[in-house]
Amino acid sequence: VTRHEAAEALAALDAQGLTDDLERYTSCRDALPLLADTCILALEGLTQSEGGDARVCGCQHGEKVAGGRFVSKDPAKGDPKATAADIPQLEAVLLDESAALYTRYESMFTLRDLAAGAEATAGCGGASVSLARALEKDESSACLRHEVAFVLGQLEDEMNTADCLVACLGDLEEHNVVRHEAAIALGTMGGNPVAKPALIKFLSDPEPMVHESCAAALSTMAYWKKWEDEENRILGQS
Repeated sequence: VTRHEAAEALAALDAQGLTDDLERYTSCRDALPLLADTCILALEGLTQSEGGDARVCGCQHGEKVAGGRFVSKDPAKGDPKATAADIPQLEAVLLDESAALYTRYESMFTLRDLAAGAEATAGCGGASVSLARALEKDESSACLRHEVAFVLGQLEDEMNTADCLVACLGDLEEHNVVRHEAAIALGTMGGNPVAKPALIKFLSDPEPMVHESCAAALSTMAYWKKWEDEENRILGQS
């Protein structure tokens, strides 16, 4: 996982001069699938990027997307022309394990933007459900699944996605980086009755990345709960 993060950082630094370092690990998918997929995305991102840098995980902050809701610098651009009618096809591409990883990421971020944008009130609520299905069904790439979990945390769609995130966190066969992102995503869903108990349960998980992520997510929940309580107190006095 640390090498995955290092590859992300190399991509973010720029640099056409670093492509050889990234290229070196694209052929090691059998032995190091997470690292290989990260390097594949980084190289494609460098090809697509006009600014000469690339992001391979949305958790790297940068520009806001259209509408200003997210501050993540996304590893692929969503299609701004997509509508609710495109959701089934976008889901099909995201679930297509034979498709290029970068193409699947483009579908992922298009679905995210549909779920979050103004069109969410015009039939796009199903976009978050499509993302949740990808987290549940994909068997090809932990790199992709961890990004889906991150995106679900951005959306904070507690009603439609909390259950699948809890299932992901509880899947002991899942890659730890995916369980980590599921835990962090659940930390944004303090209003859902299943999120906090799941995080508490896995505080005792033997994997440090998992139990530390649960602790961080619970701290996030507590912070925002305190903030909301204080806000309600102030508003109640006005």
